[in-house]
Amino acid sequence: MLVHIQKDLERLDGGSSAYIYAVNDQVVLKSPVTFVPPTDDSSQMTQYEYALHAVCHHEDIANERIILKHLERFPHANIMQAISLEYPEGLYLRRHIPLSRRLETENAPQSIRIAWYRDMIRALVHLHKLEIAHADVRLDNFLCHLEDAIVLCDFTCSRPFGQDNPSATSPSESLGVNGPSQTVSDITDRFALASVMFEIETGTKPDLILVNNNPELPAVKTGNKILDLVIERAWLANYESTMDMLRDIESLFSPSGSEIGSDLQISAIESLQTQVNDWRRIRVRKHGNFSTGQRFASRLLTLPRRSSIVWSVYGRTDQSSQAAPKIGIIFGYVSVKRYVNAPRLNYNPT
Repeated sequence: MLVHIQKDLERLDGGSSAYIYAVNDQVVLKSPVTFVPPTDDSSQMTQYEYALHAVCHHEDIANERIILKHLERFPHANIMQAISLEYPEGLYLRRHIPLSRRLETENAPQSIRIAWYRDMIRALVHLHKLEIAHADVRLDNFLCHLEDAIVLCDFTCSRPFGQDNPSATSPSESLGVNGPSQTVSDITDRFALASVMFEIETGTKPDLILVNNNPELPAVKTGNKILDLVIERAWLANYESTMDMLRDIESLFSPSGSEIGSDLQISAIESLQTQVNDWRRIRVRKHGNFSTGQRFASRLLTLPRRSSIVWSVYGRTDQSSQAAPKIGIIFGYVSVKRYVNAPRLNYNPT
């Protein structure tokens, strides 16, 4: 399928379901990957794949928008700051440098790296007070602020505690990012963060497998025994809470180093919102409306009704049919994301 790129925008980054575009030096637009619609004479498989991918990418952004709106009520300096969530083309977010890119260009001392881990854990502590699991804690989902502070981003997989683990694997496979649990919680985020810390310290991702229902751990040799223990305890689910993990990391700081990267504050966004509104008005006048996933949803309803899987994405189960196995795999990914209206996003942290 041909990807439909937003016209005349600089693409900074992106994955399988969304691209990051530059708005200015302080703001980016995260927009779902959209596709050129198949022609009417395309095969039914092509049309089904188009429809289901479109729904999946649209739901990724819709789910992240819900999480970010909730986090607007309970902001945190180490969590991505949304600038504007109201426009259909995607999410306008504060711009930062990917941590992975910084690691490619410099060798930060361990004192700085430990400060990064502290910021990562602080972000998770805040999420976990809200009973939200990030559910996709990976190196690519951490950004670096100019003051060495770390910001957690990408909430497309985030969900309330107790929901399905999106990276769950069978016992015979290597463990997914969240570990062996079938549901997400603070434990699964700590497991994933331990893998991020291991990757930053060693330069390689850990290969974790289950042996007799327990993770088989690689040797952890960071040069700091306490840091080694933190990683191992998080992998083995030996922490009672994420706050306990934070206390262990904070114990590594000397008084003179305790303020590394810790001065990041939540910034006012009113001026950035005005910039986004002005930028968007000029761009629409010049290029017309943005390409969005909205039209894909409406086209989905025009597809042949022989696929109950396609219709079940929209809660329509009255259509009788059989679908190709490949579509079943795609829909398996879509189906685990039906958590956005879960009732737990109402906890007020103190």
